[in-house]
Amino acid sequence: MRAVHAFERHQKVKFGWLGVEIQSVTPQMAQAMHLPEPVGALIAQVMPSSPAAKAGIKSGEVIVAYDHRPIYNVSTLPPLVGDTPPGRIVPIGILDHGKPRTLQVQVGEMPQKMLVAADQQSIDIRRLGVRVGTLGPKEQQKLGVDHGVLIQSVYPGPASFIGLRSGMAILSINQLRVTSPEQLAQLVKSLPANTPISMRIRNHHGSIFVVITLPTR
Repeated sequence: MRAVHAFERHQKVKFGWLGVEIQSVTPQMAQAMHLPEPVGALIAQVMPSSPAAKAGIKSGEVIVAYDHRPIYNVSTLPPLVGDTPPGRIVPIGILDHGKPRTLQVQVGEMPQKMLVAADQQSIDIRRLGVRVGTLGPKEQQKLGVDHGVLIQSVYPGPASFIGLRSGMAILSINQLRVTSPEQLAQLVKSLPANTPISMRIRNHHGSIFVVITLPTR
């Protein structure tokens, strides 16, 4: 609604930005990092000179609260940050090796190049446990592929169970070539439950096949 009101007033739409890459906290990761339970958003990377970096947030820490709101999983955080007006100072609850602390972070404005990337088609595939987006020319060149979809985030589910992470590309599933987020969603919807299914994944080290088992609808 904030964006709608800005359009009505012919104003530029501004989105909040922390400057972190996040991923799901799996049960195994929670145990390894001495966390009481697998909740929150694990910080995989903090961008230099970003609002998060200036506030002292570090990779390996887990965001469990944002502006007094609990962060149960990785998909909870981005909409809250994006809806925060740039310049506002918000409290962020952090777990650092299981020890809690709260930081006051001045939210920045999302850079224009990230807004362009955000406009690309992306979709949540709940049955798989991922959010995937269009694999643009730069990502294709970086990964050395000409098709597939980019994993933007992973939350608790089949994908996190087998170790899929953001930044990987899904090239095929059940031996069918993946060409777009929407097409992958339709393929996943049609696949049987509780049956081992092959999936071809690409990361910076190369392509591998993994086996995934999907739950019922």
